[in-house]
Amino acid sequence: MAPAPRKQKSVAYLLWCLGFFGLCGVHRLYTERYLLGILYLFTFGFCFLGQLIDLLLIPDDVGSFNASQRQRSVARLTPSRPGPGPGIASGPDAERLTSAPPARPQPLPPASESLSERTRSLLAEAQASIERLDQQR
Repeated sequence: MAPAPRKQKSVAYLLWCLGFFGLCGVHRLYTERYLLGILYLFTFGFCFLGQLIDLLLIPDDVGSFNASQRQRSVARLTPSRPGPGPGIASGPDAERLTSAPPARPQPLPPASESLSERTRSLLAEAQASIERLDQQR
């Protein structure tokens, strides 16, 4: 899978300069901030005041775009659920990662006198279920 394309500050600054020719907000479209880009186009960059402010904000805007692209790339490469499968575990630690025993549930606390009869019976059923699961393993 190809890495996500990075945006460059120099290109954003060149697109910002198009505001001098009446095309304000093209730098916002470049960093996929479509709503602001279109608003800038129709309002001449908020009467060029927003365009001037963006001169200082372009590095942060491009940086945040690139950071979000990296996060999307990592999210695509990270498995959504753990477990054995193709490409999830490989290398020297693969057997350790795929054959680890499941975590044993913590024992339930003993029933105290303050618990109702229904709660005690539910606790007893849960403990019996845990014991049956342990015997099946």
